[in-house]
Amino acid sequence: RDAGCLVPAMRNEEVHRMPPVPITPLLEPVTETPTEISALRLDNDRRVVRAIFVTLLVVVTLLVAMDVLVVRGSWLARMPLLGIRVLMLVVIFYGIFGIMRAKTPRAFEHSLLVTTGAGVLIELALRLLRPPDNITPVWLEIVLVLGCYAILPNRPAFQAIVAVTLSVGTSLILVFYNVGISAADRVGIILTLVIANVVGFVASRERVSRQLREEQAWRNERDAKLELQRAHSEIRVLRGLLPTCAHCRRVRTETGEWQAMERFVSEHSEAQFSHGFCPECLAQHYPDMEV
Repeated sequence: RDAGCLVPAMRNEEVHRMPPVPITPLLEPVTETPTEISALRLDNDRRVVRAIFVTLLVVVTLLVAMDVLVVRGSWLARMPLLGIRVLMLVVIFYGIFGIMRAKTPRAFEHSLLVTTGAGVLIELALRLLRPPDNITPVWLEIVLVLGCYAILPNRPAFQAIVAVTLSVGTSLILVFYNVGISAADRVGIILTLVIANVVGFVASRERVSRQLREEQAWRNERDAKLELQRAHSEIRVLRGLLPTCAHCRRVRTETGEWQAMERFVSEHSEAQFSHGFCPECLAQHYPDMEV
């Protein structure tokens, strides 16, 4: 009686077109490759160095203007200082164009090493143009040593080359050129430079090691995702309501065709069916069959 009431209702209802069966991916696709990660890191390093060089460019330009407008003396006396300032501008321009043209991390690192190394030599030359009793730039150079390790995105060995060159040059100028400084002050400044190099190098090595560990962890995660994607590449998941006949259990497709449950599931997933007998049906329909 209940089935008789249900069948007319099912026949008279408006035919519902079943939407295409959605296929749900089990994993998010892996879109980033190690090459892309390296390119992203290189692009970020370019932006950092470009910001540093542009800032230095503005500062050196202001210093050149100050030398022209404020510093007293003949043009001949001011020419060495102005020449070194202009040379620093040339080096900064070279560094900006060099890092922008670098296509690989190795080329970027070498361009940055050449630029910063030349800048350090020019800074030491400027020290020799100042009066022997002026040691104010020493404290700026200590900050520059720490900046070589903390700010410049280069490998620790290249950072150390630049920072140690600056430290050794500053120490030699302090010992053999500057006057009016006590031995205790000289020793204190040199020890400060040594400590700055040691602390900066250790911190830089730790930073690089952390980056390598993070990159290795990312590679491991990526490999695991790829392995799971390969294992589940052919698995499809059915979602939504399936219009099913209450009597024969066939399924109505999106075209209105009624298909056997086994055929529908096989066509819309990777599942396959094999038929046998459960113990109850075997005992009821084939009592004489021996298992």
